[in-house]
Amino acid sequence: MTGLLYQEYRDKSTLQEIETRRQQDAEIQDNVDGSPASEETPEEDEEEEEEPASPPERKAVPQICLLSNPHSRFNLWQDLPEIRSSGVLDLLQPEEIRLQEAMFELVTSEASYYKSLNLLVSHFMENERLKKILHPSEAHILFSNVLDVMAVSERFLLELERRMEENIVISDVCDIVYLYAADHFSVYITYVSNQTYQERTYKQLLQEKAAFRELIAQLELDPKCRGLPLSSFLILPFQRITRLKLLVQNILKRVEERSEREGTALDAHKELELVVKACNEGVRKMSRTEQMISIQKKMEFKIKSVPIISHSRWLLKQGELQQMSEMKRWMTSLAPNRRTKFVSFTSRLLDCPQVQCVHPYVAQQPDELTLELADILNILDKTEDGWIFGERLHDQERGWFPSNMTEEILNPKIRSQNLKECFRVHKMDDPQRSQNKDRRKLGSRTRQ
Repeated sequence: MTGLLYQEYRDKSTLQEIETRRQQDAEIQDNVDGSPASEETPEEDEEEEEEPASPPERKAVPQICLLSNPHSRFNLWQDLPEIRSSGVLDLLQPEEIRLQEAMFELVTSEASYYKSLNLLVSHFMENERLKKILHPSEAHILFSNVLDVMAVSERFLLELERRMEENIVISDVCDIVYLYAADHFSVYITYVSNQTYQERTYKQLLQEKAAFRELIAQLELDPKCRGLPLSSFLILPFQRITRLKLLVQNILKRVEERSEREGTALDAHKELELVVKACNEGVRKMSRTEQMISIQKKMEFKIKSVPIISHSRWLLKQGELQQMSEMKRWMTSLAPNRRTKFVSFTSRLLDCPQVQCVHPYVAQQPDELTLELADILNILDKTEDGWIFGERLHDQERGWFPSNMTEEILNPKIRSQNLKECFRVHKMDDPQRSQNKDRRKLGSRTRQ
């Protein structure tokens, strides 16, 4: 079995996450008829009474090379032959094993991501026929700085592998994530900011260049691509930087509170948040510029034209004009609008309803929220026509979305655990803690 491409790995991991939550949520049925179920199994209770074991000696060094081995099966950490033969599973507490799995997933998913990037470059970007079809400027817009992104991913993965080779039990990975997010992940901002031009150029090439369209269709049929289109490879960097933040969150949920590993996880999470925000802002600025260019082309001035393209200007509203009578204008203004009304209550009440996303959704209006599979959201408001106003827990973004894109989490213990994890992730938003790191990182980005 060959290693999964990142698109396959990500989908499999996300669907497994959704199914795990469904199984946990189903436990509410067992709690209705009798005594409340314990959150821990009897076996786990017995194990917790034992004295914590110290980490094993560094006598065995696992040779797990995910970068150079294209046939890696990406098993669970505890299923690796090196781990099973070492006997370390008998010494570790269940919670430590879950932490090891969370750190191992970050490493294996990076290996899968690098595999997909490598395929994008070797199979598409460096194809000799494609080079002859595309003008250099078109190729630059289409593939942007993907070589820089791949180079950073390769160095990042090598650092993670070196850490795994130091000891059978992974000591930490978030310190490496922090260093790369602070000093190297600015390449993601450059790539993602180009997304608007990239999508437009890709659509134009498909429509206007038959040779490009035919060659891409032929390349996509290659078994290497596993039936995945070029567009799924082009969007990989944006998906990865977002997913990386969630993987660090999963680690943060499992590390010991007030420990050194919690500190490094919080630092890494904060740096990744800054990178993701910078990526989103870059996309927003480019999209606004595109809109202003389009508007300027449509406007006609009988006098000297007014320059409207500026970073300080952007489109607020677009749509057809509607003529209204005075009475209808007042009726519309005074009528309550369930989609835009102010939500005054907090979303972090302990009994707040929650949903998880089971179908992805792309926002169609400014007040809507784009949803990814497995997102968890608190329900703040509902409408009778099937819309929910919610707050996503991992980034606290709010907006409307269709209720049929989600399913409700019924188990109160699961909802409470989700809130507890949310509080833990966002509890260290201390300006003093990150002031020096922010200044250093922003300064390094300015130089690029």
